[in-house]
Amino acid sequence: MAAKPEDIMGDGSILKTVIKPGTGEEKPAWGNKVKVHYVGTLTNTGEKFDSSRDRDSPFDFQVGSGVITGWSEAVPTMLLGEIAKFTISSEKAYGPGGSPPKIPPNASLDFEIELLSFTDREDVLQDGTLMKKQLGKPEEDSWVTPNANCDLEFKLTIAGGDQHDVSWPSGSGCPHGLPPRLREGLFEMRKGETCSFLLPKDAPGVDYEVTLVSWVENEECVSGDDGAVVKRIERDKTVGKDDWKWLPVWKSNFMAPSLRLLDGVEVPCHLVGFSKCAQDNLTHWLIHTGARTTWTRCTFVVRCGWMATSLAVWTTVRFLRTTSRLKKRLSMW
Repeated sequence: MAAKPEDIMGDGSILKTVIKPGTGEEKPAWGNKVKVHYVGTLTNTGEKFDSSRDRDSPFDFQVGSGVITGWSEAVPTMLLGEIAKFTISSEKAYGPGGSPPKIPPNASLDFEIELLSFTDREDVLQDGTLMKKQLGKPEEDSWVTPNANCDLEFKLTIAGGDQHDVSWPSGSGCPHGLPPRLREGLFEMRKGETCSFLLPKDAPGVDYEVTLVSWVENEECVSGDDGAVVKRIERDKTVGKDDWKWLPVWKSNFMAPSLRLLDGVEVPCHLVGFSKCAQDNLTHWLIHTGARTTWTRCTFVVRCGWMATSLAVWTTVRFLRTTSRLKKRLSMW
């Protein structure tokens, strides 16, 4: 007699039938890295749409990330070595849109899953030198992650000590004597996410707990030693409203900006101390590229020989409809 399916969520959205019991007592938790074999079929027809066994290649994923909701809720009920069948309702699978061409809209799916292994830490660099464990979920609407060109802002606790606010600019040395390799672990984090990092080679036995607060992305718009322009893109709603206004050089007499309206875009027309190359690069970039972006806040850093000067530009696509509104938003200090 076939075993009766278990309603693991209590609402009928996921039904579980154990085919082969597992061993031990531990089960995967949210954020764990798991390895499984699976066969997926349509509940109504039994038609197979995917199989890791057919590819002879187990599937790795992180519970709570990168898979359908049903999987992140089903796999944590399994023991090591267990094989189970899960019937997952459409709302916890691919919903009204389906996944063409193999999965139709509003389709309930059956998955036979075998749990091969799981760990609470991810080997970030695939060499055992940087092990990551998720401790806290990121913000629900946050999917963007920083990269190697970003200036990072995060909260740090070392070995259970006091928490510190840390800034780690791109291309700079390691703040507070942190291991350089730690920075690479932050590139896959999302805003608001908290992770624990172990670096067995660089700092044996030391636990670094990091909460990613925000970041600023640097992009080389125009290269070259003289007149180079680097755009710093601040993600929306990451820091205080005035934190992005870092313009120390503007406080001096090095530059005296004047503005004019050119082709509907307000741009700098005179930058005292800037080379002709720098003026042309920045003006051309703002007119032909910057005015068509949807960035919320940008800071442009212009290199002039041995000096680097910054100016802030706030441009939002909704303010580009009329000249009067544009003049309120595209400005320099």
